[in-house]
Order: sequence, then structure tokens, then C-alpha cells
Amino acid sequence: MAVRTISNNCIKLVKHFEGCRLTAYRDEVGVWTIGYGITNADKKITGVTIKRGLKISQKTADKWLYESLIRKYLPLVMKYDNIYHFSQRKVDALVSFCYNIGSIDQLTNRGKRTRKELGDKMLLYNKAGGRVYKGLTRRRKSERNLYYNGKVVFYE
Repeated sequence: MAVRTISNNCIKLVKHFEGCRLTAYRDEVGVWTIGYGITNADKKITGVTIKRGLKISQKTADKWLYESLIRKYLPLVMKYDNIYHFSQRKVDALVSFCYNIGSIDQLTNRGKRTRKELGDKMLLYNKAGGRVYKGLTRRRKSERNLYYNGKVVFYE
């Protein structure tokens, strides 16, 4: 039977690496953000405009994250399921990756890479603005471990 959802492993991974802020703030590039990295690009999910002064509860942050993962990022991963027939652990790892990157199109080379190549190439996505970031390196290692081993491990 095909995987159609995410598990707690995906949520645990995303929460760990995103962190949660219950008051709106501007991210590194000036985008208003709240919760676990939710922005105005997620307005269909939140129904509100994220701006200075907005505060939310932990329950709202958790709900918005879950809805975003299920409604926005899971479909981006599952569009390749007919090629890869992903297991639950692979879906969880790829949805976390997709939440951070915004897509898996480049990782999959639009469906032309093997499942093994997807796992191996994940580690290459540890840069922002051409610079290697330690946090992204740790995240990619954790996602890769989940992808191959089905376990959530946080690297230092």
C-alpha cells in the first residue's frame, strides 16, 4: 500500500532543525516568519498575514506546521512516488528536506536519479548563498540517516 502521510519522525526532524518562535520575526533575508518557519507564502494554510506583533500559541504553531507538511510539501514529494515507490522513512526524510529547500525536483533530477542517488546527493544541499552551513550539514546528515535507516538521529 502506498504511503499517503508523514510520520512523527518527519515532524520531530523538522521541529528540531527549524526551532519554534511564537512571535513573528524577520528571518535572515527580511521575510516575516513565525512558528516553525511559516511565512506569508503559507497564507492558504494559516489564513492570516504574518507581520510585526503577531503572536500565536504552541498549539497553533504545531497545527500550522502539520498542515504545511501535509498540504504543501507531501504532495511535492508524492508526485515522484510513481517512479520511486517511497517507503515511509523515505517520505519522512524527503518531506523534511523539501520543507527546508522548497522542492525535491533538483534532488531527483525530475525523476531521473535512482533512490540510492537521492540519498547520496542529499548531503550536497548544505549551502546557502554558496557557503557551507554547519546547521544544514547536520540537517542533511539527519535526513539521510532517516532516509536509509528509518531512525531520527541528530548530529553535532
